[in-house]
Amino acid sequence: MASPACLLMRAGLDALASSDIGNRKAPPGLEPGRRETLPERDVAEGGTIYTRETWTMADEKKTSPAEFLRQVQAEGRKVVWPTREETVRTAIFVFILTLILSLFFLGVDSLFSAVVRWLLTLA
Repeated sequence: MASPACLLMRAGLDALASSDIGNRKAPPGLEPGRRETLPERDVAEGGTIYTRETWTMADEKKTSPAEFLRQVQAEGRKVVWPTREETVRTAIFVFILTLILSLFFLGVDSLFSAVVRWLLTLA
């Protein structure tokens, strides 16, 4: 039995991959305009589990490539890039941490190597 999260993910992928989504009738309980105050319920249709969210997503119009690029540009303008000082500080931190960890693992490796050599001398 698949987990609920797996079923929901599969439902979303199935809904997006289906080419005839606009031609299908909504499963019972997910009719357009229907409102419920109860938690969203899952509805099985042909072995696929749909939630109200995945069905609504599938009914939305597709975005044109030009609109998509405009949205990407708008989101790109919202990005807060790090300053040069922040970038240098982060790079130095990464270098120091890498050096410390490499020395730690060199020590652990040397210790294990010495223990194995000692064990082999006993044999």
